[in-house]
Amino acid sequence: MTIRQHKKATKETTARTPPSPGHRRSYPPPLSTATGETFQKPTEVRNIVVLVFEDCSLFTLAAFVETFRQAELELDLAVPAYTITLASSRGGVLPAYFGCGLQTVAFAETEDIEIDTLIIGGGLGFRQALLDQDAMDWISRRAPSARRLCMTASGTFLVAQAGLLDGRRCVTHWTMYEEFRRTYPKVQVERDLLFVRDREMWSAAGMSAVVDLTIDLLAEDLGRKLARVVSKRLVMLVKRSGNQPQVSAALTTQPIEEGRFELLHEWMLAHLGGNLHVNELADRVSMSVRNFTRVYTKLIGVNPSHAVEMMRVEAAKAAILDSDLRLSTISHMYGFGGEQVMRRAFTRQTGHTPSELREEKARRSR
Repeated sequence: MTIRQHKKATKETTARTPPSPGHRRSYPPPLSTATGETFQKPTEVRNIVVLVFEDCSLFTLAAFVETFRQAELELDLAVPAYTITLASSRGGVLPAYFGCGLQTVAFAETEDIEIDTLIIGGGLGFRQALLDQDAMDWISRRAPSARRLCMTASGTFLVAQAGLLDGRRCVTHWTMYEEFRRTYPKVQVERDLLFVRDREMWSAAGMSAVVDLTIDLLAEDLGRKLARVVSKRLVMLVKRSGNQPQVSAALTTQPIEEGRFELLHEWMLAHLGGNLHVNELADRVSMSVRNFTRVYTKLIGVNPSHAVEMMRVEAAKAAILDSDLRLSTISHMYGFGGEQVMRRAFTRQTGHTPSELREEKARRSR
């Protein structure tokens, strides 16, 4: 649908009413107002349809919707760049968590919508949704004609059950990896990535990864400049690539005892290319090496040297997959001191060498 056609439309087909221009101006003004930046303007209205079910994830739904909405607020358009429709088997108000309800339309009411992006979310109710034959049939019928299909966490089960993921790559939540792999052996499910794109199919591992994925969708639709500004609006510390792990080394090494070694870990992450010998770390927290090693290992579950290696490998892996820097350069950037040391660390931590990761990246991009 073009913007001209949208202005002429008289029938409301979405489950939300776009905010009025006056409402837009009452919101914090576009960041570009201060910077003078200009963005690529949409040439058409893109229709997004989200399949929802009882006990679906409200966080996932809000992450998708709010990220697209922030782009509209930044563009400050008279008409929306996106329309968003929530669809369910029965239509009407659908129960969600804690008494919340979602206003939806029935699948039959979406037949006249030309779907640009179809989103299949996840949530605790996904197992019951797998038994909903109407939902399975609707996904099978509508997904192939959509420009892109997005799924999150347990939502991948619904798409796989509909038979659309055979022979394709995807990712699901790390807690469901083994179950998914056993249930759908024809699908190439990745064990530890934030999100995956396989041509028109996008999958995110979990709730927070949805924001990172949606930023990439915006970049594809409206340019990377706008996507970066939306990231700032959402107060994202850093836009993560899909190649990053679901459970970071920083989170793995975060102690249960609040505050203990937290500042040390922040300093370590900021100085991965420097001296992170156990003597230096112990000195940073004013402890003897022996006592520091004992207390750290008890609280964190790994010894200090192992934690340093985990953090360095994770950071170097992102650089290997997201840049064209030479491996020798990366090895020095992140404190390995040379390619051979980095190679051994990668083999221990990931089971793959840096060269193998680069080759796999090249293969997937072909």
